[in-house]
Amino acid sequence: MHFKVTARTILHLGAELISSDGIAFYELIKNAFDANSKNVKIDIVIRIPSSKCKELQKEIEKAQNLAITDLKDKVISSINMTTPESQALKHQVLEADSHNTLLDL
Repeated sequence: MHFKVTARTILHLGAELISSDGIAFYELIKNAFDANSKNVKIDIVIRIPSSKCKELQKEIEKAQNLAITDLKDKVISSINMTTPESQALKHQVLEADSHNTLLDL
């Protein structure tokens, strides 16, 4: 069985139960073991490094009065374009019509 979990999914499922990324991965692997899976494959894709993402979030929050175009350019320049679906993320950033939408992305 193959399925894809996005960051938003992790936030919705077990946000109160899983206290960290490490615990989340442990639970995924443990559940696979408990289900007698022959193998487990977890791909971790980092389109924007966590430290850069936090920096961008703070900048967007502080810059509510600034033009969104400049902020979009900063976000796009931070995306690792060699990662899967990076073009889709870039497109979503370009289509963002508000600071809040940009923060959600």
